[in-house]
Amino acid sequence: MPKAVLRNHPLFVCALAALGIVVTHLPVAKANSAPPETPAAPSPGAAAANAANHFGQGIFTAVAAAHPTGNVILSPTSLYLALSMADAGAGGATRAAMDRALALTSLPDPSAANTVNAAMLQDLNNPGDDKVTLSIANALWIDHRAKFSEPFTSICRNSYKAEATSLDFANAPAAARTINGWVSQHTQGKIPTIIGPSDLKGGGDAVLTNAVYFHGAWTTHFLASATRDLPFHRPAEAGGDKTVPMMHAVLPASYSHTEAFDAVRLPYGNGRFAFYGILPAETSSATALAPTLTADNWRDLQTRLKSGSGRVDVQLPRFKMDFSADMKNSLSALGMGVAFTNHADFQPMGLPHNHISAVLHKAVLDVNESGTEAAAATAVIISRSAAMRPRPVPRIVFDRPFLCAIIDDQTGAILFEGIVRDPK
Repeated sequence: MPKAVLRNHPLFVCALAALGIVVTHLPVAKANSAPPETPAAPSPGAAAANAANHFGQGIFTAVAAAHPTGNVILSPTSLYLALSMADAGAGGATRAAMDRALALTSLPDPSAANTVNAAMLQDLNNPGDDKVTLSIANALWIDHRAKFSEPFTSICRNSYKAEATSLDFANAPAAARTINGWVSQHTQGKIPTIIGPSDLKGGGDAVLTNAVYFHGAWTTHFLASATRDLPFHRPAEAGGDKTVPMMHAVLPASYSHTEAFDAVRLPYGNGRFAFYGILPAETSSATALAPTLTADNWRDLQTRLKSGSGRVDVQLPRFKMDFSADMKNSLSALGMGVAFTNHADFQPMGLPHNHISAVLHKAVLDVNESGTEAAAATAVIISRSAAMRPRPVPRIVFDRPFLCAIIDDQTGAILFEGIVRDPK
């Protein structure tokens, strides 16, 4: 079996199955695993997860490209669920654009998106493992001078377990504290704030929030006594080698090797959830590899590694990282730019003159000898659109000689043409 060591490298791409980045048509692997079985028809929750993953890989690729240096960590599941609530309140071209960006068009029945999302949410909130904690929560917040439509609040309540709370956005500091308090509570304090008072000023009418919290203990722990300070090789432009605490163990795990990368699956608890480490080949880089890991490729790799078993010699940095960004530009790159403009249609939400002004996302990840803790939060801010100036009405006065014509518009033939110099 090829040596399975997560070597020192500029940055490795990792995915938490618990947070919805699940893996897959990669190059055929030289792996200690059996060929994948023919998959059964996906459950409703799995169908939603597949859509979330297609969206997630699109947004991850866009965000990684927008942040070519430094760490990037996000929760596709958090973004997907928060934006799916916004999608449920969108109409017309806005809804169509958001459906495509969120990969809802990949569902067997796109009109049932809220139903399958509800199934996924129920599946994820019931991990069935005393060594794993996973909780996902949604909420709606609206200025007391505005009102969500009843159909929209009903969808969010029934499918996303999201209740609507009325706040005074004019008192922006107090409203922000309330929303941030909810986020902090539902991420176990890992993300104490997601919005600031300035995000609610200047026309803010509503905020849609999602929070994800994960804590998993390794099935087999790394021993702290085996952790050593070792070099982590960053590119010269990123500062070169850096000394980091490197965990080390020979663990029951599954491993795959291709020309493009090495991959290892490290399970948590009873094995439903796992950490996937993907180490690019030395001739490549994490930046170059990331766009090739499509949702289908992730799924294939996940299937391959789940069916394998053995012992793997693993060196993995003990690390913490956090990331925050406004996803507006990256989401626009996925094709839902209309939702951020004055042409947005959120009439079904009950906010016909509003648009999305920001999609704020924060995520944290802590990997150590005992396991992994991660949290993420998303806030979709719905603001009033600027009043559009009416276009000047054209004015033309035929008060002097003019030309005229009668034309067949289908063929373009000019049937009659003349000059009127003296109308009678």
